Amino acid sequence: MTLQERIESAMRDGMRARDERRTQTLRMAMSAAHNRQIELGRALTDEDYVDILGRQLKQRRESAEAFRAGGRDAMADAEDAEAAILAQRQRLLEELLARTSIPRIRLSSLQAQDISPELVRLWDDDRLCPHFHLPLQSGSDRVLGQMRRRYSAGQFRRAVALIRWRLPDVAITTDVIAGFPGETDAEFETTLRLCQETGFAAIHAFPYSKRPHTGAALMPGHLPPPVRRARLERLLEVAGESSRAFRRRFLGRTMDVLWEQASGGRWQGLTANYLRVYTAADADLANRVTPTRLSALEGEGLFGTADLTAATAA
Repeated sequence: MTLQERIESAMRDGMRARDERRTQTLRMAMSAAHNRQIELGRALTDEDYVDILGRQLKQRRESAEAFRAGGRDAMADAEDAEAAILAQRQRLLEELLARTSIPRIRLSSLQAQDISPELVRLWDDDRLCPHFHLPLQSGSDRVLGQMRRRYSAGQFRRAVALIRWRLPDVAITTDVIAGFPGETDAEFETTLRLCQETGFAAIHAFPYSKRPHTGAALMPGHLPPPVRRARLERLLEVAGESSRAFRRRFLGRTMDVLWEQASGGRWQGLTANYLRVYTAADADLANRVTPTRLSALEGEGLFGTADLTAATAA
């Protein structure tokens, strides 16, 4: 066998092994629900499927992090693990939609590199809430690299555009860190502009804080607290403007609200796209869904009038 033939053979073997690992991962994920059903000796409830989904995604994420911690030689395994996570998440969501009757399913957080046309297409089922939490952290590619984020600002923009093309009323929320070590004035301004351009429904802004035993703690260029605070205040201003602009889009609309709790005859709940809504009602609306006409901004949410005659159980 020539050297070229040996190289091609090794490449084929490597690809075959990778595909086998991915197939095994997916097979294990899809058998988890079956095994749980046998263990319990009964049909699974919606809550069982939710628990299985969470456990499987957590296990695969931990495996990917373990691979990544192994150093440069383990990066190929880490990439395989990440690919398996994405495929598994999509398949488990498909199973969750097919096997349960849960009226609202909200994913807690995704990363920009997770977003694909195949994944977003699942939101054609309106039981998946049109709310995506995509951590941005910084609009500077250099700072994102220092943070060891696996996406660029360009990738983030493309992910947002893909989601909004499919779901025009979607709420996209994010996390941003102000004053990461070495962040320049220009890099912070880049982050600020990206936040303004994106029009987030909510921005959770935090000042960088030094934590022991982290890579960032050892980096040069730690910024003075007054600089971090000043940048945070500017981020919070943008966050408030962005939130109000997003909520104003829905004034005059009638949207379904799932009511959660009441205090003093005033109920609060959430729309599918994560708008906090308040209403006044004497009736018990806990875990009920009503069409609600949104009429005014109130605090960090909106006030609306609920149609109690059309209330349904969640």
